[in-house]
Amino acid sequence: MKKNIFKKAFAGIMAAALVMTSATFTAKTAYAEDVITRTSGNLYIHKYEYKTASDIADQTNGTGEVLDTTTGVFAKEDVKPLANVTFTAYKVADIGQVDTATKSIVYNTVSKITTIPAFATKATISADSDAAALAVDSVHTALAANKIEQTTNASGEATFSNLPIGLYLVEETAAPDKVTSRTAPFLVSIPMTNSTGTDWLYDVHAYPKNATSLGSITLKKVSKVPGSSTTTPVAGASFRLEKETPTNVWDTVTQNTEGTAIGTAGVVTITDANEGITVESLAPAKYRFVETAAPTGNIADAVKTYEFTVKNDNTVEGTEVVSGVITATNEQPTVEKEVLKKGGTKTTDADWKDQVDYSVGDTVPFKITVAIPSTIGYLKNYMVTDTFKAGIFSNVGNFTYKFYAGTTQITDSTVLNAMAAPTLTTSGEDTTGWTLNLAADAIQKELAVKNITSIEIEYDAELTSKAETVTAGGTNLGNKNKVSLEFSNKVTSHSTPLDTDTDKSDETYTIEDEVVVYTFGLSLVKTFAGTAGSATLKASFDLWEVKTTESTDIPGTSLKGKKVGSFTTDDTGHITVTTSSLVDTNKKAVSNGTYYLVETGTAAGYNLLKEAIPVTFNKKYTKTFQKLTVKKTYDADGNVTFTSTVKTEGTETSSVLNSDDTAYAVQTVRVDNKKGFQLPVTGGKGTILFTVIGLVLMAAAVVGFFASKKRKANA
Repeated sequence: MKKNIFKKAFAGIMAAALVMTSATFTAKTAYAEDVITRTSGNLYIHKYEYKTASDIADQTNGTGEVLDTTTGVFAKEDVKPLANVTFTAYKVADIGQVDTATKSIVYNTVSKITTIPAFATKATISADSDAAALAVDSVHTALAANKIEQTTNASGEATFSNLPIGLYLVEETAAPDKVTSRTAPFLVSIPMTNSTGTDWLYDVHAYPKNATSLGSITLKKVSKVPGSSTTTPVAGASFRLEKETPTNVWDTVTQNTEGTAIGTAGVVTITDANEGITVESLAPAKYRFVETAAPTGNIADAVKTYEFTVKNDNTVEGTEVVSGVITATNEQPTVEKEVLKKGGTKTTDADWKDQVDYSVGDTVPFKITVAIPSTIGYLKNYMVTDTFKAGIFSNVGNFTYKFYAGTTQITDSTVLNAMAAPTLTTSGEDTTGWTLNLAADAIQKELAVKNITSIEIEYDAELTSKAETVTAGGTNLGNKNKVSLEFSNKVTSHSTPLDTDTDKSDETYTIEDEVVVYTFGLSLVKTFAGTAGSATLKASFDLWEVKTTESTDIPGTSLKGKKVGSFTTDDTGHITVTTSSLVDTNKKAVSNGTYYLVETGTAAGYNLLKEAIPVTFNKKYTKTFQKLTVKKTYDADGNVTFTSTVKTEGTETSSVLNSDDTAYAVQTVRVDNKKGFQLPVTGGKGTILFTVIGLVLMAAAVVGFFASKKRKANA
C-alpha cells in the first residue's frame, strides 16, 4: 500500500523539484518500508560556472544524489566552482497525511501564506509554474522572518543544514556580475527518493545551472602632433578603470571577477606600446577608462572618458571599441626652431636649417613653429621661451606670425590681433631672448575657437661681435640658440579659460629645440721678404666678400662684392679676424664663402701686392641635437618643487671641422712682400710707361742722328 501511495505522491512533485535553468531533478518512488522516519534533512547546493551553452547542455540532470565532478562537463577547463552566489530558502509547505482516496501525499501550506490565492487553491504542487507562482514579493514578505540564506564558498558549495522536512522554495538571490542568467526558482522536497526509488534521501544535493559571461578589453595609446593624422603607438599612459553602479555612480574597479588585481588600485599603465594592455574577466556591466597620466611629453585629458559595455554574450561594445580594442589618442605638443641659411629664401622650406653660418653684422632670420593642441583652451600653461647667450644678438625684432589649421593658413585678423607682442628678456643692456604666453586669455580663446593647430613665429636678429668664433680643436662649437615650450601635461576641466591662479599642483612638461649659428675666423700671417712683421714692418688689408648682389668691384678682380673690414698687421705681422680679436672695431668673424684680401699699404721699401688674395671658407658642420623633456611639479603656492630631465632624444655631439681641418678652425693665409724694383705684370698698366719711355728714346735717337749729320755738313 505505501509503495503505491508514495509513487503517486512524488511522481508529479519530484519531476519538477530542484528546477534549474534548463533541467530538473528526476524523482522516483521510494520502496522503503518506513515512510519519512526523520524530522529533518540537509540541502547541499553545488554551484558551477558555465561559460557556454554547450557546457550547460552537457551537464546531466541531477538526481538529488552526489555527482562525480571529476568527469564529463565538470572536467572542462572553463567549468569551475562559482563562489559568492547566494541562495534563499523558504519553507512553503509541510508534508501532510496520505490521501488514500487519491493515493497521494497532501502538502499543507504554512499558515503565513494561506491568503495567497494562487497557492491556497492548490492541493498539490507538481510543476515549474508552481515555483514561479511562489517567487513573488508577497511570499517573500510573508516568510521574511523565516527565510534561510546561504552563500557558496570558494568550492562553490552552500549548505542548508537541519531543514525540517517539507517543501521548500529555493531562489538564487545574489550572484557575481558575471552571472548572466540566474537559476530559476525551484522547489525541493526534504526528503526525496533516490534515483532507484529504493530509499529516502535526507541529504539532497542540487547542481543548479546558470551561464556566466566574462569580457575582456584591450586599451592602446597613440600619440600625434596636433593637426596631424599620423599617430605613433606609445607606452607610459595610465588609466583608471571604473564601473557604473545601478545608482549611476562610477566606482573604481580594483579587481576583476576572478579576484585578480587590476593594475595598482584600479589604475593600469600601458608598458607595451604596440600591444597595449588587456583587462580580462570583466563581468557584464558598463565600464569606462579615465586617463590619469599621459606618456612623457603628451597631454592627458582627465575629463574625457572611454566607455564600453561587456554584454551577456561575452562581447564588448562601445563607440570607440573596434574588435575589442579601445585606442586612446594623446596630443604631443612640439616646438621647432630653424634658422635661414645665408642667402636663403624664407618661402623655400629647404632653406630653413638647424645650423647655419653667418658673418658678424649680418641679420639672421629665425623661425619657430609651435604646435597648438586641441585642448589649448583648457590649459593653464603654454609658454614659448627663446633663449640665447647675452649679447650674441642685437636688434631682435620684426616679429611676424602665421596661423594654420592643419595645412591651411588662417588669415583671420581676430587671431592676429589677439596675439600679444613677445616680451624681450635682457641681462643688463644685452638681449637674452624673449617669451610668448599662448595661454593668455585672449589668444587662448581665439586659438581654440579657430581650431589653430600650429603657429609660425619669424623674427630677425643681428649677429654681434660678442658671438663666439669656432676655435681650434673644437673648444667652441658655435652659438647655440634654444627655444623651449612649457605646457600643462593634464586637462582637468573643460571650462574655458582655466583660472591661472588655481590648480597650482598641475605638472608641466618642457620640451626644447636648438639651432646653431657658426662664425669663423681668419688669420693672416704677413712676412716681408721672409722676415716676420714687427712694429716697423706692417701692412694693411681690406677684406672683401664676393656677393653677386653687390654693385662694387673688388679691387684687383673682375668680381662684385662688399668690403667687410679693414685691418693692419700687429707687431708680430698677424691679422686675426675673430669675434674675440681686438685688432680694430671693424666687423669681425665671417661665414662660409669666398673672400679677397686686398693689400692697401705695406712697409717702406717693400712692394705692394698688385692682385687680391682669394680666401675660401668651406667649413663643414654637423650636429645631433639633444631634445629634452623636463617635468616640473608645484606646491600649493605655485613654487617649483621638483625638476628633472625625464626624456632625452639624441646626443649632444657636434662636429664643425673636416678631418683635414681639425687643427684649423681659423682659416690661415700666408702673404710675403718683396723688396726692390718690381717688374710690372704683363698686360698691366706698367706697359704704358715702358712704351712712352721707348718712344722718347727713339725720338731722341732720331734727333741725335739728324743733328750729327748737320754738324758734318757744316764742317
